[in-house]
This record gives sequence, structure tokens and C-alpha cells, in this order.
Amino acid sequence: MRGASGLLLLAVLLAGVGVGDGKILGARMSWELNPLFEGDDVTSVRKVTLKLTSAWETVGVCTAVVGQAVSGAGCVVESNFGQLCWYACRDVTNMACDPIQCVDNALVRDQPPGLDSEIFSQPYFQGTLTQEVTVPENKDMVVAFLKWADPSGGTFEMTSGGRSDYWVGFDPANSALFAPDMNPIVPTFIPLCTGAPETDGSVATCRLGQLENYYSPVPVYPLIVASPPDLSMQAPSYLKVSDLDGHQLKVEKAQSYVSGAWSSDPRENQGDLFHDVDPAGPSNGPQVLYSSIVGSRYTAKWIEVVDRTYDRLEPTDLQSSYKIFSRYSDTQASVQLALSVLDPSAGRCSATNPPPFFTAAAGGTAPLGASHVTEMECEWVAGFPGAPNCAIPLHAHTPGTAAGSYYMVRVRSAFGFPALDTACGDTQCEGDSRPCCCRSQGGKTCEYVPKLGEGAASNPALLGNPWTQDDIGKFFVSCFVATAERYNLPVLASNGAQEGPCPSLPMCVKVRITGRKPRFVAPTPLAPNSRDSAGADVPGRTDVGACLGYPLQLTLKAEDPDAGDGVRIFVTDPVGGTGNFDFFASQLTGAQANGTFDCGTFGPYGAVRTGDNANQTSASLLDFPPGLQPTISADSVMAKLKPTVSFSSGGAGQGVAYTLRLGADNGVVNRPQPNPSLADQNYRQLVLNVDQVVCGAAFDDSRTRYKRWVGERVDGDAGGFEWQRQSGHALGDLRSDIHCWKVKLQAPPVFVTDGSKGCFRTANGGQQRIYDCTPIGGAPGDYFDTGQTTGNESAYRNIPIGAGQELHVTFVAADPNPEDQVTLFVLEDPGVPPNMVVGRSTCTVHSEAQYICLARDEVTSEYPNQNYTIDYYSAGASPCQRATLKLTWTPADTDVGQSFKVCVIARDDSSLCEGQGPPDATSRGWFGETHCVVITVTPPDLAWLAEPAAAFPPPR
Repeated sequence: MRGASGLLLLAVLLAGVGVGDGKILGARMSWELNPLFEGDDVTSVRKVTLKLTSAWETVGVCTAVVGQAVSGAGCVVESNFGQLCWYACRDVTNMACDPIQCVDNALVRDQPPGLDSEIFSQPYFQGTLTQEVTVPENKDMVVAFLKWADPSGGTFEMTSGGRSDYWVGFDPANSALFAPDMNPIVPTFIPLCTGAPETDGSVATCRLGQLENYYSPVPVYPLIVASPPDLSMQAPSYLKVSDLDGHQLKVEKAQSYVSGAWSSDPRENQGDLFHDVDPAGPSNGPQVLYSSIVGSRYTAKWIEVVDRTYDRLEPTDLQSSYKIFSRYSDTQASVQLALSVLDPSAGRCSATNPPPFFTAAAGGTAPLGASHVTEMECEWVAGFPGAPNCAIPLHAHTPGTAAGSYYMVRVRSAFGFPALDTACGDTQCEGDSRPCCCRSQGGKTCEYVPKLGEGAASNPALLGNPWTQDDIGKFFVSCFVATAERYNLPVLASNGAQEGPCPSLPMCVKVRITGRKPRFVAPTPLAPNSRDSAGADVPGRTDVGACLGYPLQLTLKAEDPDAGDGVRIFVTDPVGGTGNFDFFASQLTGAQANGTFDCGTFGPYGAVRTGDNANQTSASLLDFPPGLQPTISADSVMAKLKPTVSFSSGGAGQGVAYTLRLGADNGVVNRPQPNPSLADQNYRQLVLNVDQVVCGAAFDDSRTRYKRWVGERVDGDAGGFEWQRQSGHALGDLRSDIHCWKVKLQAPPVFVTDGSKGCFRTANGGQQRIYDCTPIGGAPGDYFDTGQTTGNESAYRNIPIGAGQELHVTFVAADPNPEDQVTLFVLEDPGVPPNMVVGRSTCTVHSEAQYICLARDEVTSEYPNQNYTIDYYSAGASPCQRATLKLTWTPADTDVGQSFKVCVIARDDSSLCEGQGPPDATSRGWFGETHCVVITVTPPDLAWLAEPAAAFPPPR
């Protein structure tokens, strides 16, 4: 950037003056832009809202209540709370800046009296100022900070030892921006874009889609912490950070003040990257550490958080990644938080009243570990918050064991956060029945399960007041401490505490309010009936049949239970592989054939999306500023969608239109015959292309509706597997679970033959006439391979046979689906001639390459968390894709002159096409062709033979 990171000047403030002089104790700053900041020349609203929260030492009793403006007199030692200041600049190189503007830090109290007055000898209070700032059109950055000079005469100079590296380039000696007594406290950097054309006439950067930050990171933690003297049993304490841009986050620096100097604690996870909602699962965020260094204790802490904007929010492979900054950049937001670490007053903690700690469960005696999750999600529903997942169980325990004593343990709000519950109180405990306190000599534990999102103006809710549907996507943070008090036995109402309250370290809880995801509903096929090639169940996938000659029946419908949400469905073909091309492609580039010539050359499938959002043909969603190439995009939470992407109110329906047709080459062909031979019994066999797996999801429009990143965070360079990214690319919206449908190309069995159309041969001197494969009639070379033989008399084979000759006819049928099993039946009508022997339908097991064309679709136990492909092969095995049935008959003399028609029908065992159009598709299988032969019995062909030679000489 514009500067580098470094030590915050509040460090000088806290270290130089010291706590107890009646000064500022802590502060934090955040901001957000108007959603229309990047609009066009007419709609642009160039406003930034700054939010400054600060904690101060009070004088006597501060009478201001929560929500009331706080004046200096009566609430703070000094007569002012400083000023919120800001200035706007353009061009970091030349640093053209406007004069600094300031307003008084007119605080509104946001924390009631309570814990501070019990634990510390001096009361404190906290307030917040919200200020809207208008940014000039020709400026592309704003810096804001809290300015405070001690009216009693002490100033905090910008010395080389205390000046932050962040301010390189902003030094008063260079820019003359700062007065000598001005001390930037919790400064924040706001990267923006210009709304006016550049001096060289080029387009304003706001028209180039280059604004990436609409929200700053928001770090939340108590600004005043009472650190117990013994930290050995304390549960980890975590900083809670959120960013409604959905950006990745980083603790740039964390400093602790001890023994008159600032230093970094190597244990604090500086430089670690994290998300406010971890894509990998629940987490806790950065840990805030407390300890002693060289025998001294921390007395202040400073934390700086930056974000990492998207390198490309939507690159070609949808594998979004984040920019890597060596230091700050023009697009990186920076915010800071400073807090004071104080010792409890004398008489609060001791060996007989040790600090309590948070435990994992009621009755627990061990502190929470790092694996205990303190970040959660609550789903907003009407009548919220009735859902059970919106409760935060807080358990506390004291290890105190002093003889003759009993203990009261309470869970209560940390400094700066709303009171737990007025019925329970934050400063008192009335008996054993209150959920936030207890008196126990046994387990010495208590439990508090607050209701979230409830409250009234006089009783602010724990995490908001109250939550509404418009809070979907927001974060709410509350921090707690456990306290322990020691009493002397016996238990009497009149007993006063002998020691305490002794506090624990803060435990902060972050809750994100989520909307309800859209979901697929009927008639969407969702049955868990899909298996891979190895027979393993594939979760989240449903088989649907694309039946030869009939339209595919794949109709999807989705609804969203959140009122007012728009819904869209997007389904795509995300699974590739050898010879496996896009189901929705209408044309192919170059000659694309699957496997070898043995399986044929296929054309495109040509499936088409119909219904709502049918014009979205790509998973890519982002639109680009007019006139710009796709290399420039609006990589922000406010990025616009392509006009081809549309949402429907309340629900959406989308279909996939596709009809598998013989002759169209869109998934089925006749097996080619490059080298016909009598041994090749594959004439007329159908070959199917790869079964298609399409996947999709239903999406709402929550990002656009609420102007924040509502859905799942993008996991940097990982981002899920390719098929998941293609199918579930939500871009900040909420989406349903991804569901897949395996479109299984289905065709019934057909009768197959060889080049001679019957594999005819004779045996036994002509007494046996044998057809080893299906006899087909018609003109030479006509195999009726473009239509069925059913009812087509020209396809019937006329077979002459003489009385007394032995006839063998074999019908052979093959199914194009390798997994199907074929069975042949002789029709009762017209039946068979007298005494004909009908054999059983017999499976022919084949593993030769020329017989089986198939796709291997196999997943592992890791599915769906794996990449997988479906590859096409021209060699495979099938146990019963092909079946034979033999007829044997020797006509009698009485049959001479008669003709007999015998018909055989083939059926597979697939029920996928039942009810999907084909009338002959049943629950037992699809009945395919009926093929007949006509057997004509001819009279014997008699001829006189020459008189045989005498075997013996005639008698004499």
C-alpha cells in the first residue's frame, strides 16, 4: 500500500500515561460502504459509515443509560472523548489528500454498569459513535482514526519508537496532515475507487469493477479484561472476527505491553489465515494469549486484522483464490483493536478463592480445550429463536477447596456486552434456581443457556435486539466471564462473600444468522437408487432412464422456505472422462469417437435446459462492466450477475429435454461392421454412448437481497473438487445440497445376426439344416438395423425344410446395456409346430472386446469428496447382455405343404423405463423386438436311382 503494517499508536497512549490516570482504556474501529458506492454516474452513493467503539474510565456514578448519548461531565475524568477524524486521498505515489475532517466523539453508551464496578476499584464505561462520511469523486482511499489529546497537558508524540510502520507515507513531515499533538488511535485504511474520470481521460476506476471491499473486518473482544492472577487452569480465549465481504482474514500483528515495552508473543497466531466461517468446519478464530514475560504481566494488547481480497472471485475454473500481499495494498482493508489488561482489585482472587474456568459440560472439572467450538450458526425461522441449535450452553467451575467455605459461581457478561438476563441480573444472585448462578459445596458449577435474539429496548438481547429476517448473513458476538465468590459456612442468606468475585478470562461466542436453504421438492427424482459400475451405492445420486424413442423425464423443482427469496436451479454436466463429452453440447469440435471403431462414432447428445433459468448455460455467473473484456471483473460482494441468470419468486422449475433416437447419433448407434465375416454375430447390435451424470443445486438470491456474503465462504485455492465447483457455484448465495442424476441411456434388446443373416450351415450330409444366429429375411444386405423387426413381415426369414430333415434355429438377442440381463421367450401366439423342441433362454457370457462397449463409473469410499471421471471402453465383460434360444424340429410327412410361423421376443431386466413412455417397459424389464421365422415344409425331392450292382453273382 500506501504504507506498511506495524505498531499502533495506542500503544504509546497506554504505555506512556498508564492506566488509572483517567484515560481511554481501549478502542476498535470498523466501517462499511454504501452498497451503491460503485454505481454509475447517476446511481453512485459515495458514502462510508464509520463505527468507533471506545472504553473510558468514569468519574463517580455515570448516569447515562444504554442507548443514551454520553456527555463528558459526570462520566469521564476528562472533559472530552477525543474526535473521530478522517481524510481522503488519491494516488498513493503522489499522495494528493484533502484536509483532515473531524467530529467530536459523541458516544452513545452501549454497556450497562455491572461487572466493572464489582471487580475493579474504578468503574468504566463503553460507548460507540457512528459517523457517515461522503467521499469526493476524485479520491480512492480514506484513512480514519480516533484523535485524542490529553486536556490535562499530556500529549502523545509520534516518536520513532512508537510510530506505526503503517504510517509510512503519512508522516506529518511529508504530508503536513497532522498537528503536533495529533495521535492516530486505532487507524483504519479504507480502499476505494474513483468516481470521476482520470486526469488522462481514462475511465474512473469505479466503472472498471475494481472496488473489492465493501466491509471491513470486524474484530470483537472486550476492551477491558480482568486477567486472573493464575492462568494455569484457564480455557483458551479467542478473538472473534467477521467480514461480510466473505474475504479471507489474517492477524497482521499482535502486540502485548509489558514492563514498559511492546513486543510480540510468538505463540499468538500472527500471519495465520482464517475465515469468519471456516469452510472446513466449525472453528474458533485467532487465540488471544495472556501470560507473564520476565516475571511481569501484560497490561495492554493491540491486534491488527487485515483481509485478503479475491485474486479472482470467479476464474475460469471457478477455483477462487485470494491475493497474496507482501504488505498492504490498494485493495486491502486494515482495522485495529486495542484493549487494557487489568488486575482485579485486592480481595477478589486468592489461593482460597482461585479463578473459575469454563468447562465443556455441566459438572465438568476440566477447562475447555482448543477443540471446543465457540462459533456456531443459527438458522432464522419465523418465530425465531425456537430452534434448539440457537442455545449457547455455558458451564463454569471453580477449583476452590477452602475448608469451612462454599462457593458461588456465576456466568455473566464480560465488560462492554449486554447483561445476560434481567430476571437473573448481572450483579446479583438470588437463590439456587437462577440459571446463571448457583451455590454449591459439591460440584461448584453453574450453567447458563441464554435465549438468543430476544429482548426489548429496556433489556437488550444478548446478541442483537431482536433478530429479524434482515439479519440473515450477519454475525453477532457476545463475550462472557465466569466469577467465583467464597462464603463461610453455614449457608445463610445473611452471609456476605468473604472473597470475590474472582474472574476468569473472557470466553467469546460468535453466532452467524443463516437463512434456510432452498430445497428440491417433488416431482424432482431424489430416490437413493444409484450404484456405480462396481455395484456400490452412490450417495446423493438418482438414476433416471433416457429411454430410446421417448423424451427424458427429468423435471426439477425447488422451493425456498424464506419469504421473499428468489430461487434458481442450475444443472450441468460436471463429470468428464475419456470419450465422455458434455451432455448439453449441441456440437462437437473435430471427430470425436468413443473408444475404438468397434463402438462407433457418436454425435453430440444435444440435451437442452427448459423452464426457469434455462438461459444460464454456464456455471460462471459474473457480469462484466460494459465494454470490458472478461479479464476484468467486479470481484466484490456487490458483483452483478449476467442477465442470463434469473431467479423466480418463491420457487423454480427446470427440466432437461433430451430424446435418445436411433439414427440421430445422439447416444445410440448400430455397431459398425468394418470387416464383415460369417463369424461376426454383431449385425444389428445397438451400442450406447456413455451414461451421463448431471449435477445441480437450487440457489437463492440472498447475496443480492441482503447486500452481504451469506453463503459458504470460498476455501481459497482448494474450493472443492471440480465437479462440486461446477455444480454448486453459489457466489455468496445459499444453496441446496448438490444432487446428481445419472441419465442412464436405455434401449431394449434387439436380435443380432451375422453377415449372412443367419449363420447358416448344413451337417450330416444335408440332413441337418442349422442356423447358428438369428435368421433375418429381406434383400441381401438389408439388416433392418434402422427399425425393429416387430410386425415387419419383410424381415421374417422364410426357412424351407423337407419332411424328415432336422432343423436347428438359434435366436440371439443382445442388449446395449451391459449390466442388463436378457431373456428370450417364444410367443404362445402363433405358437410352435407339433413336436418342436423349445430350448431354454441361455445367457452368453462374453468378454471379447468386440462384444462389450461400456463406461466405467466407479467412486471410492471418499465420495463425494473426490474427483472422478467416467471413461468409455470398447472392451468389457457382461454376464448376460446376450442370450440365445434354440428351436429344434424334424417335420413329419403330415406336415408337408404347411407353413408355420414361430415368433420369439426378447426382454431385459431393467425397470428404469417403466412409466417413462415405452408401453412395453414393465417392472420386470423392457420387452424389445419380436422376431419371427416362417418354416415351410416341402415334400421330399424324389429321384430314381441307378440299379445297384449285384453284391453276389447270379445263380447258375
